[in-house]
Amino acid sequence: MGYAKLKKITVILLVALVTAGLFMTSLLVGPADINIGNIFDYFCGKYNPVIHLRFMRACMAVISAAGLSAAGVFLQGLLRNPLAGPYILGISAGSAIGAVGAICCGLGTAFILLPVPMVCAFIGAIITIIVVYRLALKDGNLSVQNLILAGIAVNSLLSSVLLFAIYSSKNEAINGIIWWLLGSLQVFDIRIVLFSGGIVSASILLAIPLTKELNAVSIGDDLATYVGIKVEWIKTIFFVLSGIMTAAVVSSVGMIGFVGLVIPHITRKLFGPDIRVLLPASVVIGSGFLLIADMLCRILFIPAELPIGIVTSLVGAPFFIFILVITRKGS
Repeated sequence: MGYAKLKKITVILLVALVTAGLFMTSLLVGPADINIGNIFDYFCGKYNPVIHLRFMRACMAVISAAGLSAAGVFLQGLLRNPLAGPYILGISAGSAIGAVGAICCGLGTAFILLPVPMVCAFIGAIITIIVVYRLALKDGNLSVQNLILAGIAVNSLLSSVLLFAIYSSKNEAINGIIWWLLGSLQVFDIRIVLFSGGIVSASILLAIPLTKELNAVSIGDDLATYVGIKVEWIKTIFFVLSGIMTAAVVSSVGMIGFVGLVIPHITRKLFGPDIRVLLPASVVIGSGFLLIADMLCRILFIPAELPIGIVTSLVGAPFFIFILVITRKGS
């Protein structure tokens, strides 16, 4: 193992330790007073409802950041575009239509195994993945250019349908719809955490052995084919994994912008383009970023709480512009 790679791994481990510290800190932050002793008691088996809710919330922050960041890494490599993100393919809009449809039909509080709006949101996202994939096929192969165009077209269409659904919905459903669209990490059912966490974890674990192949595909199809990689198979796998992770996150916590775009882009500047390093680095940095954003949501306007999507956009967009300006000056 070379010195440069060892240095990168060391930095990633240090960032992971900082993220773990942020996770524990997030259990202390909020309107209700909680001290370290309460947290120690909670992990020793003494139930505390406030800490329990904050613990599930922190878990959702890590899961959401991991899913969106990993999806961003995969799509930026697959599309060979450092400005690509998990929402570019219309998956979030498809998920939103499913959730909004359920809320408008009065199914917002109904449960089966999971909340009905979440199930409908996930189904809507999966249908969108299938439609975009079919539209992107060219002579039986997945075309990168067609994938971008199909994603933009489907996203525009579904966004229009979503706006019409909001316009046509009853007043009592508007608040629930808007809150879901702006995003919230607070969940009240451990099954949601297990569902989204299971999908994101399984997708990342399945992708890890194939990151070397994605590295080759991100350089060019011809080179990847020359070294014996099944390019179309790799493209399909990473497109599906990115879509499923995005679907799991959006259906669980709503729309959280900029994480899947900004975090992989910044991490690439710090660690280079090797996806084998970029993937774990983006996951831990993204988790730390979303934990900080979530804590800001709780403390900026106590006792009111900001939706997480507003904070990530307010922080992510200016920072991303700053990175672009610095990069341009460096060039």
